[in-house]
Amino acid sequence: MKTTFIILEVLMINLTVNAQTFEETQQWITNNVNSSTWYFSHQVSYDYNSEKLLLIKVLINPRLSAIVREINPANVTSVSISKAESNDGLKSIRLNFKYGGTKVKSYFVDDKFEIIEGVPIQETNMHGLDIYAECDLDKLKKIKKAYIHLFNELGIKVKDGDYF
Repeated sequence: MKTTFIILEVLMINLTVNAQTFEETQQWITNNVNSSTWYFSHQVSYDYNSEKLLLIKVLINPRLSAIVREINPANVTSVSISKAESNDGLKSIRLNFKYGGTKVKSYFVDDKFEIIEGVPIQETNMHGLDIYAECDLDKLKKIKKAYIHLFNELGIKVKDGDYF
């Protein structure tokens, strides 16, 4: 019995030491959620003033720009792997929102992260938001876990949508 307790205690310490911080998870997403074929990458940022999660799709084209989607992270209930691929073969995870959906604000920014003038800011009620990546299923599962961990680090209990 004492041996079992010691083993459990060592495992708990190991889990605590190896858990990623919010910032480390943000960086992991930046480094791993991308597409070399379609020239984009994803980044995540949290605006502590507005309490909005910024989902940023950086477009690597002749002029660097990005699509920013602002969401209230408290409205995300689960993260799941999307069953369908996009027309160009990209796989995705889906952030599922509370019943009735949530407002998602979308806009384009330039390389200085300033809103591009002349491009309208859209606000749409959505029931879920897909995040695309060029990867295999194993990596997609890791991406899903990273997003679940990101929400947990913000104090929001998000379920694995593939199991509930």
